[in-house]
Amino acid sequence: MPFSARRFIRRCIDGTVFNKGNNIVAQLGDAIGIPELRLEEGSCTLSVDGLVLTLELDSTHNRLLVSSLVAEVDDSRGAAFYRRLLEGSLEGIVDATGMVFAVDSRQSSIVMTTAVFLDDLDGRDVAAVLSRFVGRAESWRDRLTEAPAANAGVPDHSFVSPALLA
Repeated sequence: MPFSARRFIRRCIDGTVFNKGNNIVAQLGDAIGIPELRLEEGSCTLSVDGLVLTLELDSTHNRLLVSSLVAEVDDSRGAAFYRRLLEGSLEGIVDATGMVFAVDSRQSSIVMTTAVFLDDLDGRDVAAVLSRFVGRAESWRDRLTEAPAANAGVPDHSFVSPALLA
């Protein structure tokens, strides 16, 4: 598994929530042609069009977390690159998809993630969410790969203007 949100999730998985989550993942598997898809220890990984997706059960909040690596952290990229990521996260909040970015410092990667709440959902609903997620993740992966490094070779650590601190 390329990255994990497990460190943010309680290790104790409630049996009822696990069963519900596993049933929805099984229905998802049936809907996308992977009938053997199941959660193992609260998570599973699948590849869609070369994009690796990790689904992790968050039993505390009764949801599945969907995550995918979209770029590598590159210290030569400046503030404009990370500003672009924050703008992308705002898009995900504004358009109600909830798709946002995070930096996984353990893996030096930029991860796109969203949460799918388990109430009143079935595998087809989750498949529709994953379809939108994959489309957006592919688009951002391409945009971030093509983004030129700002001030190549000189890391830009000036995320806040010194004038604002005066």
